[in-house]
Amino acid sequence: MATIIKTLDTDYIVNSSDQFVTLEVIIGSVGQTGQTVLTIDDKSPQSVTIGDLPDSFVGGLLPSRIDKNKNLDGKILKVKTSIVDTSRDTNNTELIVRVRGGKFGFKEYTLLSVVRVEGDDAYYEVTINFINA
Repeated sequence: MATIIKTLDTDYIVNSSDQFVTLEVIIGSVGQTGQTVLTIDDKSPQSVTIGDLPDSFVGGLLPSRIDKNKNLDGKILKVKTSIVDTSRDTNNTELIVRVRGGKFGFKEYTLLSVVRVEGDDAYYEVTINFINA
């Protein structure tokens, strides 16, 4: 079983407001299976933020609050996802991460990978550095 690794390291601009920043995670292509673990500053989100992010989940994540803008400056969110090719129709895997509520509103990050054989997996790691600029 081959594992493909895709990474993204990016900045997300926050401000000094009390508005919440949210995270949404979408697993694709159709029929693919994924599991995600989240950390903020290498800790459980529930131990360091006041939002409602889970520590881990199977499948996608509906928009969930991370924390207020003013509390996120300098924090690092990691989204670590393993997608197993369980679709008989395609070997395409995809991870879409959506962040909303910062200084410039909405950002979407899309990572794609094609596995060679049905049952192979792709590992994605997205690092989002929150910066108040």
